[in-house]
Amino acid sequence: MNAGVTKTFRNRAFRVNAPNPAGDDDLVVVNGIDIETGQYAFTPCTIEDLARHLVNHPRPRALDHTDELFPPMFGIRFGVDPLKLEESGWGIVFHTDAADDVRSALELLLARRRAQAGDRFAELDYRSGEQMRDWYDRHGISAGNVDPEIVPYYLLLVGPPDLIPFEFQYLVGIEYAVGRVTFATPDEYERYARSIVDYEESQAVPNSREIVYWGTRHPADPATQLSASQLITPLAEGIPDARGALKRPIHADVGWDSRLRLADDATRAALLDVMNAPKAPAMLFTASHGMAVDSGDPRQKADQGALLCQDWSGFGDTRPEHFLTAADIGDDANVNGLIAFTFACFGAGTPDADQFLKDLSDAGVAPLWRRHRLSRRYLNACWDTPMAAPLPLSVMSTGRGAVRSRRPVFPKPRSAPSATPSATS
Repeated sequence: MNAGVTKTFRNRAFRVNAPNPAGDDDLVVVNGIDIETGQYAFTPCTIEDLARHLVNHPRPRALDHTDELFPPMFGIRFGVDPLKLEESGWGIVFHTDAADDVRSALELLLARRRAQAGDRFAELDYRSGEQMRDWYDRHGISAGNVDPEIVPYYLLLVGPPDLIPFEFQYLVGIEYAVGRVTFATPDEYERYARSIVDYEESQAVPNSREIVYWGTRHPADPATQLSASQLITPLAEGIPDARGALKRPIHADVGWDSRLRLADDATRAALLDVMNAPKAPAMLFTASHGMAVDSGDPRQKADQGALLCQDWSGFGDTRPEHFLTAADIGDDANVNGLIAFTFACFGAGTPDADQFLKDLSDAGVAPLWRRHRLSRRYLNACWDTPMAAPLPLSVMSTGRGAVRSRRPVFPKPRSAPSATPSATS
């Protein structure tokens, strides 16, 4: 414990007040910083403690059937080209209670997909409380048998996760390429649809052939030190000691340029520069902490999942200038055609019942604080309803184009391939 210690790193003061500073290889540290305390939102534990807990709480028989839901192979069947919508299909899934003005707001996009997919375009619905298996049965499909002639391979869910649950999205997404759009107003849906169509119908691609890698690395913080050294750096520079293609970064193989903003260069200003560049990069990959906000805190709807930047002064202190929120994305942000993959806790949203359990006997009933050993002040402050993260929604509904966002939720979902327009979320 190094509570209250302040150290200087590259002429910048950083407060080392973590529960256990970097250097303990036995410690399991999870992404996420509490916006109120400035400490880890999820209390770190040792590998020994985690193993002991798992041994004492074995898998319940009630979950045994989940291994039988899916075959060992997933995805589209042989002979179907996923890059041709007339073969792979494209569908949109509305909740049965979706408002007519939301459906109308997306009509420009739907008209284009109808023309592209032909008889493999489908407009489907989801009923409240429906499980994946029930939805499959109702549409005449089964696990392990993706048939675009019945249900399209690409599916776009419309609406918030309290209407169409995250769990349904994740399970269907094991085999299908599933995305989601959810906005507060029909006007935002319309702007999103128009930006996608404008991008696809443009005579010239507005993006530069470039990948931007942005990753924080904070002193005394094992989480970001690992993501910087084991995730961002290998992606941006390759793995020198590896054999074969892993020695090279992927952008080199496709002939693209790259920019690396790592550690002290991964500032809030640097990230905003990417969002407001005259020409947006083709892809943005970020790795950082996401901000965790208590249920009932008025900041939650605006700041949950915000990206903690290198500007952070250290444990025990969080201020608005340390993280990037939805409010920082102006209507003139240039994200037209950008594919964004943001690795951050709560970066896509927050489920009401987390299924990434340490105690499997609590499946579906344990509150979030208990499952993740959050601080006790979360005891009566679990998230009452699931919510999509505000930052990606803000970016996706800007006036200068929609981003195709790949942002893991906690727990991380399987994301759809980002190379096709219909995988937009």
